[in-house]
Amino acid sequence: MQRLIVWSFVFLTLVASALAVQGVKTSGGRKIGGINSANSVASNNTGLCYMRVPYSHWVALNGTNTTSRPVSPLPRYPSPQGNQPWVTLVDCCEGFVRNGTSDNCIAHCDRGCEGGRCTGPNICSCEPGWAAENGVCKPVCSRPCRPHAYCFSPEQCICQLGYISDGNDQCIPVCPGGCTNGDCIAPRTCRCKPGYTLTDLNQCVPTCEGGCPHGECTAPGVCTCYTGYVNPPGETEACIAHCPNGCLNGECTSPGVCTCRPGMTRDTSGRCVAECEGGCPNGYCVGHNRCECNSGFVLNPATGKCSGTCQYPCLNGECTGANVCTCKQGYVLDTSDPTRSRCIASCPGGCPNGVCSGPNFCICNPGYIKDRSVKGRQRCVPRH
Repeated sequence: MQRLIVWSFVFLTLVASALAVQGVKTSGGRKIGGINSANSVASNNTGLCYMRVPYSHWVALNGTNTTSRPVSPLPRYPSPQGNQPWVTLVDCCEGFVRNGTSDNCIAHCDRGCEGGRCTGPNICSCEPGWAAENGVCKPVCSRPCRPHAYCFSPEQCICQLGYISDGNDQCIPVCPGGCTNGDCIAPRTCRCKPGYTLTDLNQCVPTCEGGCPHGECTAPGVCTCYTGYVNPPGETEACIAHCPNGCLNGECTSPGVCTCRPGMTRDTSGRCVAECEGGCPNGYCVGHNRCECNSGFVLNPATGKCSGTCQYPCLNGECTGANVCTCKQGYVLDTSDPTRSRCIASCPGGCPNGVCSGPNFCICNPGYIKDRSVKGRQRCVPRH
């Protein structure tokens, strides 16, 4: 804390001393400080300034790594505190800086001096082909530069940032990655052709209404479908599932998969067929529990099934087709009946000396009786 107080005092004393010194600039641009000009230390270096401070103050100042240095020998001048040595400090004036290779002070231009030479603080003397503008040297091009170009060096124009020469003395904008399906109208800015849309990546992509699900929009209004999908007939902007075997009585909801309509069911081949409980004998199912009969059959409203049509009633049998009688078990068709509508009882072993009156049942003629000695036989033997 005590050290901080000492340094603060030294700093304030130096400032007060500097303000008290009445400086006079020399013809070389340097300032001489002192009580009068006879007490100053002359210098031939341009841009040097002098200031005298008490020696004790310089000792403290020198410990702060200042670039100022004393001029020897140290003269002794009267001071308010008595006779004590004074130190004349020398440093570059404002607007000058040390030359790195010598002790000379050279003029400094804050913004540099491209195309010229810094001859005074923030003063550039321009070389031929350059002209001063706002304190700096700028190249001169006798002919105006083309649009989107600027004068880079004397009589030389180059394209601005974001533009490139087209080889015909014109500057054109640059769009990284090109501008396929569009035009590059400004740096990094594409304008798409009709049928194309600009993406966040500054690319022009084709447009398809609906977004092209199950496919890719490869041209304006054209969807290229993924495997298993096709364009609907007469359309190019949509993709629908494809079933190679078709999808009769149903809807193809995914590649190769039919979803049957209500009242339909899928058969073993994967087709959608009508569903009829109990099936459709002598016909085929055309809808939910709706049969359509084959030729020679009619639909029985009571059962919903198909029955045969016979011109003559079937005796001991059933009409199973157009004028076709199917005999019941134990009966056979009477071949002697021209209408082929009569079924007679069948006795496989025949009925010698009798008549077959029922399935495997004989009635013996008068004077004959059934032979009971052989089980299962229908034979008539003479009565004794």
